[in-house]
Amino acid sequence: EQEQEQEQEQEQEQEQEDNEIIVIVVEIEEEYVKDMSNGTMIIDATADNKDEDEIVVEMEASLFGIADNNNVTMLINTENVTLEIKPNALEIPQEAQVNFTVVKLSEEETERLLEPHAKEESKELSMVFYMDLSAKIDGEKAKIVFNEPLTISIQVNLEEINDSRKVGVYYLNEETGELEFIGGTVDENGVVTFTVEHFSKYLVKEYAKTFADILTSWAQTEIEVLASRHIIKGRTENLFAPKDNVTRAEFVALLVRALNLKLLAEEVEFKDISGKWYEEYVSIAASNGISNGFNSLFNPDEAITREAMFTNIVRALKLFDPQGDYAVVKTSFKDEISNWACDYVSIAYNKGLTRGLSENVFGAKQNATREEVAITIFRFLEMIVKF
Repeated sequence: EQEQEQEQEQEQEQEQEDNEIIVIVVEIEEEYVKDMSNGTMIIDATADNKDEDEIVVEMEASLFGIADNNNVTMLINTENVTLEIKPNALEIPQEAQVNFTVVKLSEEETERLLEPHAKEESKELSMVFYMDLSAKIDGEKAKIVFNEPLTISIQVNLEEINDSRKVGVYYLNEETGELEFIGGTVDENGVVTFTVEHFSKYLVKEYAKTFADILTSWAQTEIEVLASRHIIKGRTENLFAPKDNVTRAEFVALLVRALNLKLLAEEVEFKDISGKWYEEYVSIAASNGISNGFNSLFNPDEAITREAMFTNIVRALKLFDPQGDYAVVKTSFKDEISNWACDYVSIAYNKGLTRGLSENVFGAKQNATREEVAITIFRFLEMIVKF
């Protein structure tokens, strides 16, 4: 592993050897360090030369200690990239020198990296940026511990975007050579914001995925957005099968991917998921209190019913917005809804996540179709501002 890291560093150095490098040294006495009255320490690392290939921001670790002690957020602004570090988000040895490096890869290098991943449905909205946050003590590499994710923003041209919901950030997995989607949101100024727990090569893309069998589906837009964000997949590359049922395992896998959930300490074990593709997804969903089983069984291959789907969705909503309004209201539904699901269906109705199959019919016992699942997860993600 160490040899692989050294090879990657050497390769990176070779790629950058002809780059124009601008080094910005941050002094603790500078005015922006002293003025933190607005709750932020803003470090302006924008260079006069707009065509710089690489910016290195050199900082003493004590600067991070000042931000932590004053409970302020550090913002390091470069020409194209902004790094946001919340108080106490990092643990850095106090005697270390810290470098934040942003490298804008050349058009030739960008083309070489992206050529294996070219798709007709996708469009690059930014150059590839290599980013790194490193620390050294007396020239030797020192460890930086992430206590929570950091936030990065990349500026893109808003006029090049067709549908901002289909825009996301991808990083190059050095081990597999694959581009992996990590999410992100776009604001009205064309700033794409995302969170990271490691540094790599990143770019912004718009991916407009569709399927041949959803052109008449009432959930076409929602399916396309979720597919473009790599949350939902087709049965094949070109077919989605919108009327098919969804299994309980498939549904929780969608939720876990959509929300990027992690396994919690209170792990729940089921006897019927061991060694299956969905074992990790089910375990994560259960540990977060989103999905339950019965008598130590999850029944992963059973089709999920509409009442079970909305029960899981409301539990997930409470996870992300625990202080929200979860009032149980009277609905006009006349069909039978299980006792364990009644309140969840009522809350989902009150939140606008469902209106039922008709004014008086909810369809609690009916199996949820793939298009119903897509539109439900879309509404949920829209509610918690995931795109």
